[in-house]
Amino acid sequence: MPKRPPNILALIILLLFPAPLLALAAKAEAIVVVADTRGLSGWRAWIANLYNESHLLFALMTITSVPLLALVLGRITSWCMGWLGINLRTRQLAEH
Repeated sequence: MPKRPPNILALIILLLFPAPLLALAAKAEAIVVVADTRGLSGWRAWIANLYNESHLLFALMTITSVPLLALVLGRITSWCMGWLGINLRTRQLAEH
């Protein structure tokens, strides 16, 4: 006898049922999240202060810096592999 697929409506109800219960809970005070900058200097202090002052600017800086850093690290890795004699641009198998 084949297994019956789960009822989608039942799954949705089970997933959404806790939402009204959580909405009835007492309102909590706003939590303030800040970075401790007391012992920082240089770039680390600048990044922590940017995080404290504007989460939007910090997010934009992160979104732009991560791909740029990945590009730089990829180029360095490609150069090192080429220096070692590993060529990934061609698909010649060394086993033959």
